[in-house]
This record gives sequence, structure tokens and C-alpha cells, in this order.
Amino acid sequence: MAAAAAAAAVVCSRRQQHHLQWLLLVAAICAGLCRSSVAAAGGSCGVALCFAVDESSSQGPADFAKSMQFVKDVVSNISSVSSASLFGASQFASTARPIDGLETLSSDVPYILSKLDANTFDNGATATDGGIRQCYEKLPGGGSTGILTRGLTDPTLPRMIVMLTDGSPTRREFETFPNDATCPCSFPPGAPGPICVACSKEAATKRANEAAKDGVVMVSIGVGSAIDSAWLSSISTFYNVSDFSKLQSLVETIVGAACADIDVAVGCTSSPMTAPVGGTVSTRLDITNGGIYNYLNPLSFSVVTEAAGLQGLLVTPSAGSPPATCVGPTVNIGVAASVYNCTIAVSGAGPLAPGTPWAYDLKVNAVKAGTWGTIVQVFASPDNNVQDNKRQCMATVQAVADLCVANKVNCTAQAGSCGTPGTCNPTTGLCVGGSNKPDGTTCPSGSCLAGTCTNLCAANIVDCTAQAGSCQDPGTCNPATGVCSAATPKADGTTCPSGSCLGGTCTNLCTANKVNCTAQVGPCLNAGTCNPATGVCVGVTNKDDGTACPSGSCLGGTCTNLCTVYNVNCTAQAGPCRNPGKCKAATGVCEKPTNKADGTTCPSGSCLGGTCTNLCTANSVNCTAQAGPCRNPGTCNPATGVCAGATDKTDGTTCPSGSCLGGTCANLCAANNLDCTAQAGPCRNAGTCNPATGVCAGTTNKADGTTCPSGSCLAGTCTNLCTANTVNCTAQAGPCRNPGTCNPATGVCAGATDKADGTTCPSGSCLGGACTNLCTVNNANCTAQAGPCRNPGTCNPATGVCAGATNKADGTTCPSGSCLGGSCTNLCTANRVNRVNCTAQAGPCRNPGTCNAATGLCVGTTSKADGTTCPSGSCLGGTCTNLCTANTVNCTAQAGSCRNPGTCNPATGVCAGATDKIDGTTCPSGSCLGGTCTNLCTANSVNCTAQAGSCRNPGTCNPATGVCAGATDKTDGTTCPSGSCLGGTCTNLCSATNLDCTTQAGPCRNPGTCNPATGVCAGTTNKADGTTCPSGSCLAGTCTDLCTANSVNCTAQAGPCRNPGTCNPATGVCAGATDKADGTTCPSGSCLGGTCTNLCTANGVNCTAQAGPCRNPGTCNPSTGVCVGATDKTDDTPCPAGGCLAGTCTNLCTFNSIDCKAQAGSCRTPGKCKATTGECVKPTNKADGTTCPSGSCLAGTCTNLCVVNSVDCSAQVGPCRNPGTCNPATGVCAGATDKTDGTTCPSGSCLAGTCLAEALGVGACCVNGNCQTGVSRPQCTAQDGKWDQSNTCGFCNQPDLGACCVNGNCQTGVSRPQCTAQGGKWDQSNTCGFCNQTLLGACCLASNNCRSSVALAQCTALGGKWDSSNTCGFCNVIQPSLGACCDINTPETCTYVTRAACLSGSSGTMSPKWTKGRQCSDVCPVKSNMTCTKQWKACRPAGFGTSDTCCPGTSCQLAKKKKSPPYVCKPLPTDCRPAGNKTHPQTCGNFPGGGLCCPGIECRWDSHSRLGYCVDPSLCTKAGKWCYRDCDCCSNSRCEFGRCGSSSSSSSAVGIDSETPACERKCAAGDTECPERKRKACAYQKGVLAASFGTMQKGS
Repeated sequence: MAAAAAAAAVVCSRRQQHHLQWLLLVAAICAGLCRSSVAAAGGSCGVALCFAVDESSSQGPADFAKSMQFVKDVVSNISSVSSASLFGASQFASTARPIDGLETLSSDVPYILSKLDANTFDNGATATDGGIRQCYEKLPGGGSTGILTRGLTDPTLPRMIVMLTDGSPTRREFETFPNDATCPCSFPPGAPGPICVACSKEAATKRANEAAKDGVVMVSIGVGSAIDSAWLSSISTFYNVSDFSKLQSLVETIVGAACADIDVAVGCTSSPMTAPVGGTVSTRLDITNGGIYNYLNPLSFSVVTEAAGLQGLLVTPSAGSPPATCVGPTVNIGVAASVYNCTIAVSGAGPLAPGTPWAYDLKVNAVKAGTWGTIVQVFASPDNNVQDNKRQCMATVQAVADLCVANKVNCTAQAGSCGTPGTCNPTTGLCVGGSNKPDGTTCPSGSCLAGTCTNLCAANIVDCTAQAGSCQDPGTCNPATGVCSAATPKADGTTCPSGSCLGGTCTNLCTANKVNCTAQVGPCLNAGTCNPATGVCVGVTNKDDGTACPSGSCLGGTCTNLCTVYNVNCTAQAGPCRNPGKCKAATGVCEKPTNKADGTTCPSGSCLGGTCTNLCTANSVNCTAQAGPCRNPGTCNPATGVCAGATDKTDGTTCPSGSCLGGTCANLCAANNLDCTAQAGPCRNAGTCNPATGVCAGTTNKADGTTCPSGSCLAGTCTNLCTANTVNCTAQAGPCRNPGTCNPATGVCAGATDKADGTTCPSGSCLGGACTNLCTVNNANCTAQAGPCRNPGTCNPATGVCAGATNKADGTTCPSGSCLGGSCTNLCTANRVNRVNCTAQAGPCRNPGTCNAATGLCVGTTSKADGTTCPSGSCLGGTCTNLCTANTVNCTAQAGSCRNPGTCNPATGVCAGATDKIDGTTCPSGSCLGGTCTNLCTANSVNCTAQAGSCRNPGTCNPATGVCAGATDKTDGTTCPSGSCLGGTCTNLCSATNLDCTTQAGPCRNPGTCNPATGVCAGTTNKADGTTCPSGSCLAGTCTDLCTANSVNCTAQAGPCRNPGTCNPATGVCAGATDKADGTTCPSGSCLGGTCTNLCTANGVNCTAQAGPCRNPGTCNPSTGVCVGATDKTDDTPCPAGGCLAGTCTNLCTFNSIDCKAQAGSCRTPGKCKATTGECVKPTNKADGTTCPSGSCLAGTCTNLCVVNSVDCSAQVGPCRNPGTCNPATGVCAGATDKTDGTTCPSGSCLAGTCLAEALGVGACCVNGNCQTGVSRPQCTAQDGKWDQSNTCGFCNQPDLGACCVNGNCQTGVSRPQCTAQGGKWDQSNTCGFCNQTLLGACCLASNNCRSSVALAQCTALGGKWDSSNTCGFCNVIQPSLGACCDINTPETCTYVTRAACLSGSSGTMSPKWTKGRQCSDVCPVKSNMTCTKQWKACRPAGFGTSDTCCPGTSCQLAKKKKSPPYVCKPLPTDCRPAGNKTHPQTCGNFPGGGLCCPGIECRWDSHSRLGYCVDPSLCTKAGKWCYRDCDCCSNSRCEFGRCGSSSSSSSAVGIDSETPACERKCAAGDTECPERKRKACAYQKGVLAASFGTMQKGS
């Protein structure tokens, strides 16, 4: 108390020292108010805190872990200083949920931290409102729910929500807002519930505001730059960090906010203030909180003023500050001071965030001149830091009588630059007597007009730019005159609306200079258009390449001889065996060459059919490769292309997979892919494979106890010792330890930890891991704890605390008195304020007794002696008695009527001290005189008649005063000397009433004369009609308003385009009408010069001409003369320049840069582009055989005839000629040359391109079984015969025989056809060595997995398909391919599925048609009535899972042209696309960027991205491997959660085929794991894949 008074005295000492009484009063008030805040000293802080943590996909698991660490640090720090704090937590992504185990508030910190550690990252969108709702939700019917309501045992505990987020809300809960047009939700098939995106931020705002209104403190922490700082600041106390690693910097801040002392700062005006007497003075009060506080108790302030000069208080809160209610004055000591106590209504206002003040305007009235003091104090509600609860400031007020001085009135400033200043009246503080300066007087912003400084330029809307025109630089408007200075011509050549400026005039230079753009360009350029501003032709474009011109054909806008440009060499093109044609200058193409004579020498031999033309070389025969690693290769016979003479290498020769045996390289271990380690298992040491038998031998058991996958080895078997020994770690741990984990390798439990001390257990609570009875441990004595006035409770063994004690009955005797409310109380001293005072109870006439401590009653009092003096007299029988009263003493009667009575002494009963009354005091027979009652009328000879006068009846004299009383007035009008009586006075009534006969007559009558006896004016007459009077003119003596009398309507007279004048009441005539502003709307149009004008007619407006050829004309608005309502004509409507497009007449050929020549290709003569549609029409095929870049034309396509006809130039020449080169344009081999003479050939050596033995020798020729000897080989060949140089016919009668190997069984002397018919392998060596070797090849298993280098027998045993090529390409071609499945009857029904799915009808098609690897737009027929967007028209692009609007053969792609629709239907590219890879995919299908895949490459659909991709089916990803898209995976496998898996095994879909994404499938009944799989699939699909696909799109 003393400290508070001293503190107040220090503050109050700042007040001027000339009012001692003021200082004492203020000190007392300060001390008293400070005392109210002491009670809360020593309290501890606490908070109920709920965290709402964002776990959207934008942060990822790593950043989410940092959020969890931040939450743990805040919990740990708060709990270390406040055991009363409670915590809970929620997390939100696409949906919100409480963190497992933290749905109820808890103070168990180890438990809370363990639940935060166990929490997982959900991923998804950002449903911020759900996160807040999980913490706090206001129920519609009243009340609330959420984490902050569950487990809250102390309702006074402040509640707080701390929300962590790194972005704005992108999703909301369905429950927050209804599904309506403003905030719609979608209901996708198969989704677990509605998806709501609209109004996400509004929903979060609603939830936050509901919490704040109920006193919940909202704190938000934004991470990164994507957050909406302004929005978060509007709903909460907001903090921001740049990334998640910076969260730790806020731990101390949030801990301080959650457990903050109230720290009130006060700001108000402290400097002296001046106010006029009778006026008010204001000071601004700012209240700022240094922490975050809920204000569960009120915040208050007081204002103390010196009442002598300052009275009354008006408090006005600023915007955003809660109202304040003031009561006062509550203290008013004389006229010294007034105190106003004010309370701020904080209920529902929400917390006062740090640094954000509440502000109040405090006004008091100055009632007396002088210097007066005020003091303002603010008191916060009690907390645990009492010294911070009070802040104050003081100010002085100087009240002055002169309001001009008080208000610092400046009449000159008030008058302004266009007024003559008046003089300030000190009584009112107003300037009077000022006048306007003359109009036209110069002033700062122009000239004066009616006392106002006016800019005549602005007033008259002067537009110097419009006056100057487009080719003159405008002058400057003089604001004083409103006139523009002279304009100056712009530089010649400046652009203007109709051309360019010339001599200050806008001129069309094209017309002026007679520019001819056609003459300016050459033969290969399209003429441009003349720019009227420059007179220069612009827009010149090249004519199509190939257009004929004088010296050849156009190329890049230049007339060019293409033969020269391309350095065409017809001789080189023709080759060594063809005579070259001539080059055409216009095309750069050589005319068709002719063949040289067969036999003409050429580089690689001689010409044959125009080709310079050996079968070994032609067929690329490789005898070494055929022989294999264990045979010596034979030699190729150039006549047959067959290798002969191969022999087995020596057994034991080293070969790739082992050693040779009978010509075969064999290792049965490798052949059978034998893995001895896998065979042995984890608990046996692997043996060694014998390559001769393919059997593993020598396996041994590993040592018992060796670690293995499921435990440890025991007798060669992997055993889980935990299961084998039925180990129970929970039972081993006991009730006060968290069980460890059993090690399956040892069967021993490890890792057990003590539970938190205090955890309940069977016999009490845990302490150091043991279950302990704390009552016994702590020797708890409940009787001693209860005390003498409470019945003892019972000890709780889990806590060691006694509970259940009750109070003994009040009055029960106890050591120091008696029991009261459970405490032993001395009732004499119990009430510290009103302690028992036996002296006071006894009174002044009794001796006091003694107080009984048990009852609080005084006993043993006795009476004092009679006559003892006491306050009201003397004691009598123990009572203080007044003897005056007891004896009925009457001092007044004793004194008489003219004396003032004395006073009776109560102790004696005697009157004393009587005095005479003042002379003249009334008494019964007159008035007092010297203490005696006397009649003054007689004494003074009073005459009442004379006193009354001529107009009053006389009264009667009062003997007590000697004064006449009771006189009455005579009747008014009674004649008297100077007139007549009036009110008892003889009066001239004209003067008495100040009668004005002129005023009485009025403005339209001549006044009469007043009679003094009657006071009446007589003789008035009417003035002449028409005499001017105040409200009009006189008419029959009355002042009349002729406007009203004649019902004059100035508005009707003015008309719709004039502002009405004012009617003159004296004349009834309207005057002063003015024109309304031109353009003001009026009934028939708009105003022009004060007349209502139809501007359409006046200006000759032609809406059809304005609309142009491609817009339907609008209607002219008569008030503006402007055409409105024009609409675009239908696209493709013919117009002068081409066709309409989006309301503009457009040449679509030029607009879209159509290149018909490029579209036609090299083998079609281009058509012409149709301007109205932008389509190339009527292209024609060039003649077959026309040369083109990759060959020659065939049916309009550039074809390589060498490839088409499978031309083999090597096969066409013999063993002694070097093969020529195939001409792709003709498919003919040319340029073959003879090999060097002497080159070895099958039957000898070469001579002039011929193998010598063939050239010189003869042999046997077999033709259709007929044999003839002595025939040369050429002769035999000419007869289609078979020739043998042995010159014997034995060979003719028998087929070629060799060895045939069937399933490992070999037979010699078998013809090739016979062997082939048995499915065997034939060898012309007619030896069986080749059959005995283990053949290795590729094995394709049923799961479409392929393994190379597998023996046939091994592949067969695995149920696979084997191929000797040892390559896996054949395996993938048997996969079911995807393609377009079209319903012929309903073309719009098209899916991308397998052929089997299409033809079975499972895809929903009734009349299916399937095309492998193609997209729907290419193969599905289009009905005549089916609408689609044509080529080069505006279109809607493909969406997520939807196709575009373009017709088949085109796709909706970016236009890439200015002033065009963003997307148009473009033709699908004619070139095919190869297979892409994961980082640079090649997209296909009917959408922007789509195209066709090359042959052998499939267009596969990806259900995640809803796009097609070109994929090489032989390079698919196997099950279990990482993938990006469905199309990466092999058939019957889909990409789920980033890995390829079998769609049949991984899906729980019901009624949905495998093309449906996992996120969209329905779960089968009873599949309890399906919802979790779906949740992960959705998170993956919408998160990771979306990001990956964004990268792919950039790559493509």
C-alpha cells in the first residue's frame, strides 16, 4: 500500500506545485487504484495450446519433419516454465485430422513428444479451415468442440491456436460452406467425398474469426514467399520466416506469447494544451500490449481532472478499438478534483496483439480561465507481474477567455487569396466583415471568381491539345484567362491519324507521292502496302518457292537458276552406268538419264541394266559367325553364298562359356543358370557347381547362431528364436517399463525403457521403473495434513497425496479458538478489518468486558457511575443521557418572541446564551424593537390611500412592518389624469406598448394613427396594386408571390436541355435559365446547344458501315451518336479480303502463314490456299518417277525404291565384281566394277570380272531333273539350271543332303525340306557335331519377362517360349498392344484399350472397331451431324482426360500469331515420332503437341497424366522397377506409387478395368487396406507425378 502511494506520489509530483490539496488528492487516488492490482501477485502462467500444422505437398517430408521439431521445442520450453499448460495438435492437407494421440489436451510432455515423433506426412492440398476446425469449432446451436475443449479442466486458462503453413488455402471442408453457386464443390466418381476448392480462403477466415470471437488467440507462422502475408495478418498475430530451417528462431517468441505477462504501455499528450473557456480540449490515449493476452478480466483506466476549471469527460474509441464505459465523478472533494473510472469492453474483441494499440480520444470541457491539471492512468487485469499493471501520464490545460487567441484564429488565412480578411470576434472566435475581391483579380491558381481562386482552364474544360490538332504541339492554357497560347507545328514526318505531318497538316504521303508498291518489287515478291505516314511500301512477302520467273524459279524471293544454286551435277546423279540428263533451271532437277550399254566398264566392274554390278558380299555372309566358337570356319562359295568346309576345333579348346567338346562350347552350370548360393539358402555354405553335370556339391551347414534374414541359423535352418521360444517382452518389462524388442537372432528382449515417473501402476505409480506405493514411501500422514478443523482424507498410493478431506462443523473447538470453514479461528481477530472491539461495544457509560476467542463475543461489562460525563450528556444507569431532553427543557419558550433562545446544557438541564432578535423581526403584535414586540403603523402614522395613487385601491397597514399591504389595481381603462389605467398605472397605451402603426399595417397598406387611451391604430388604407413588397408585389392590400399564384413552372419552361431559371415573385416571370452540358441525355437523344438532339440523325451515323463486312451492325444510341450491340458474323462468312474470323475480315492464308507447297511435299503439285478458310485445295500428285529428295515419286509419296523393292546390289554381282549402289529413285543398282584380276574366287581367280574356272570350264547342268554335261555355267544359268563343275550328273538326280538335328536327335543324309518339315535344324556338312552342342537363346516367360542365353530344355521346363536368336525383341511383340477402340454407331465413344478389351465390349462399345497404336481422332468415323472444329479455326484444347474439339486429322495447338485466337485446329504432323525417353518424352494423340508414332512404336495412354506417349514396346520396364508413367511399364503392368506392378495383383477395383488410375478405383468389400492404398495413390498421382510431368512437358 505504502509502495503504491509512493509510486503515485512520484508521478503526481510532476504536477505544478501551486495546488497542495490537488497533489494530496491525486496521491490518494493513485495509491487506492494501485491497491486493486496487488491480489494476483505470485501466480504462475499457463496456456491451452493447439498446433495446426500444414502437411501439403509443397513442403515434402523433410520440411514437415522440421515443422514437427519446432512443435516439440515449443512444447518442451513452455512446459519447463509452466506445468499448468496443456497441448494438442492437428495437421491438414487435402483433409484435416488430429495427430494420433493428441486429439485431447494433455500436459504429459514425454507422451506428447512420442506422438509427435510417430506422426507421418500425409501430402496433398491445403485445407487450412480444417486444421483450425480440428483445434476449435463453434457449434451452430451454441457451445464449441475441438481439441481446445477436450481435456480443458481450467476454463480460465487462456486458449491459443498456433498454425504453421507455407502457402494459401487451396481446399476447404464441405462442412464450412454449403455447396452453392458461390462456393461450389465437385463430386468425382469413385472419390471418397466431395472436393471443394472455391472459397478456400473465406472458409479459413470464417473458422479463425469464430475462434477469435470466443477469446481464442490465433497465431500464424508463414514459411517462405508463397504465403499471403496480408491475409494471415488479418486473421491472426502473424510471424514470417524464409524457410523451414528458420523456424527455430521463433521458438522463444511463441513461448513468450503463450506465457506472457501483461506489459501495458501508455501514450498520451503530456505537453501543455490550450483551450477556450467554454470549449473542449482533447488528448489521445494509446494502450499497447507488449505480449499476447486474452483479457479474460477487464482492462481499465481513470482520468482525474481539477474540477474548478475542467468538468465532464467524453471518451471516443478509434476504429478497431473496443468501446469504453466511464462512470464519474466518483470523488468530488469540494471543488478540488473529479475522478472518472473507465472500463474497456474487451469481451469478444479478441486479444490485443503486440505493438498494435487501442486508441481513445479523451475530451474535457474548460469552464474557467486558468491553468488546470489532468492525470490519466491505465490498469491491466492482475497477472503475476504486478509492477507492469499500471501506467500513467499527466498534462496541464491552459483555459483562456479570448477565443481568437485560444483558437489561434487567422482571418487572413481564412479569407484566402480572393477575399478581403475580416476581424476576429474574441467572444465567438469567428472572423466577421470580410468581402470578396473583384472577379478577375489574379490569384495563385488563376483569377478570382465569386471569391474563389479559379483555374479558368479547368473550369471551362479548355483542351489545348484538341485545339492544336494531330500535327501541332499544343499551346498552354492561361488559368487566369482560359485561353490557349499559340500552337507550334510538329516535325514533318510525325505520325498522325491519316498519314504523317507535313507543314503542321496531317498528310497521306502515299497519295501525295503517287507511290506504286507493285512496280517497286521484283518478279518473285508479292507487292506490299503503302504506309500513308511514310510513303514507304511495307509488308512485301516472298512468292512461293518454285513460282516460275524469267531466269528460272523463285527461291526465297529471288528469281534463281536452281541448277546453279544447288550445284546440281547430273553426271554424278546418273552414276557410272547411266548417261546423264540435263538440269532444268526452274526446278534444279536432272532430266531422266538413260542406261549405258551392258558391259560398259565401271569402277566396280561393268554395267548391267544401268548398274555397275559377287553372292557372298551381297548377302554379307560371315562364315566365322556361322561356324561358332568351336568350329574352324569354312569358305563362302560365291556362286551359292554358302559356307562349306567348316571343321570341329580340338576338344578342350577354350571358348567363351567353357571349352569345346565335339564342336560345341558347353558349360552346364552356366547353361542352366545354376546359382549354388541360392540353392544352399541363408544357413548353408554354398557348394560348387560341376560344369560337366550342372549339379552343386559340397554344401555344409553354417555355424548355429549365424545371423540370417528371419533370425539366426540352427542346424542349417533360419530360425526366429523369439517365436520359437515364445518370448513376451511386455511381460518381461513389467508395469513400469516400456517393453523392448525381441532380437529374433538371440531371443533376448532389448531396449526396454522406464515409463515416466508417476505413471499409474497396479500398486501405485511408477518411480524409477518400479511400481511404488508413494503413501508408504513418503510416510504420508493424512490426519496431520488435515489439521484440527478437517476430517482427514485417504492417501492415493499412486500419487502419495491425501485426498477427500472434509471440513469439521463450524464452531468445533480447536487450539486457538473454534473451527470456521475448516480453519481454526480466533473469532475476535478473524475479521482483520472490523476486529472485535469490546470498548466500542460497551459504549461511553459501561466498563468494557473481554472478547471470547471461540465465540467472538465480549463478556463481563459493568455500568459507570451516574453523572459521569459522556458525549451526549452524562451517564445515568449505564446510559449516556441528555438532561435537557429528560426534563423537557424549552429554551425557546423561555426566551419569548423577540429573543433568540439559548442552549440547554445536557449535563445540567439549564438554558443559557439567549440574545435579542434583529429589530423589525415579525412578532405577534407587530415587530421586534430592542427585544420587545411593537405596532409600527401607529408609531409611524402610515397613510395607505396616499400611497395607492389614482389607479389603485388602497391597502391596509401591517403593524409589524409599518408597510401598507393589500392594495389592488383599478379596472384597466379607468380614466386617469394622463390617459387610462393599465395594470394599476395611469398609462399612455400608445407609448406603453411601443405601438408601430406602420408595422401593423404591413407592406401593402398605408399606416393609420394611434389613440393613447385605447392604444389602437385607426385610418389605414391599401397601397396601389403592383407596389413591390418582400415576397412579391401588392394586390388588394396583400403582398402576393405571383409565381405561386400563377403556378409558374420554370423547369417545364426550360425544357429537357436547359437548367431551369428562377421565378421572380414580383413579376411571375422565370429568369436565369442556362444550357445543360452538351451530351446530357434527353428524351429524344442528347443535349446540344440547349436543344434535345438525335445525334444519330444529326451526325448521319451509319452503323452498317461502322460494323464492317464481318460484324452484324449494332443500333445507334441517339443520345451519344454511337453504335452499340454489334456482334461478330459467323466465322468463314465471305468478305472482301477473304473470310470472317472473330469479327475481322481476314485472309487466313496470310494470317496463318499457310505454305501450300510445304504441305504438299516434294511429290505433289501444291494447290492454292483458299483465303476464307486457310485451306490448301486441289493439290495433285506429281508423275510417278519424278525425282524427289529420298528417291522418286510414287502415288504422290517420295519413295526409296531400293528399300521398297529390297534391292540387294551385292547379290546382283558375281564373286569377281564389286557391287554398285542402288539409285533410290529407280531401284536400280549402278556403279558395279570388276575386282582386280587375280583376286581369289571360289573356283579359281578373277579375270575381267569373271571367276576363271567358270569362265573357261564346263560342267554338268541340271534343268528340271534333266542333266547335260559339257555346258558352261552362264549357259546353264540362262536356262535356270543347276550347274556342277564335276561335269557328272549324279548330283542332278539327288537332293542336297545334310545333317538334321531335331530336339537334340541328329540324322545325316536328310534334305533341307525334310528337316524343315520336322521342325529341325539342318547343316550341309552332313555331320552331327553341331546338334550335340547346347544351344542357347532367348526365353520369354508367361509374365512377359525375357532372359537371354537360356537352353531350350531349361526354357521349356519354365513354361517359356524359346528363340535361337538370343534377343528378346520377339518376347515383347506378343504383348497385347493398345489402340483406339471406336464405336462405329457413336463416334464420340472412343477409348484407348487392348484389342481383346475392345472386341469383347468391356470398354463400353457396342459395335467396336480397333486400330493398333492409333488415337481416336484418326480412326473413329465422324457422323454428318457430329460437330467438330475445322482446320485453322479457334478451338478448345484437350483438358485433363478430355479430348479437344478439332475434327479428325487435326489437333488443337497454339496459334503463335498475334491478334488471333490462342488455339487453332492444325493438321497433325505428317512425320512420325520415335520413342521418347523418361526425360524427353514424345507425346502422341489428339491434343496440343500430339502426333503420330513411327511404325513399330506404339502410342500408349497414361492414366495419370491423361496423355499418350510414343513407346518402344521392346524397352518396357519390368514389374517392381521404377517408373514415371503407365506407358513405361510392360503390358499387364501399371505404374503405381512410382513402380511398375501387375494391374491385376495391385488393384482392388470393382467394376473398373485396369485403365482406371488407382486413385479413382472403388474398394472391394472387406478390403481394409484399400483406403490407405488409395490415399497414397492419390497423393502420389497429384503430387510427385504432377511435378514429374511438368518437367516432361518442358522437355517435349
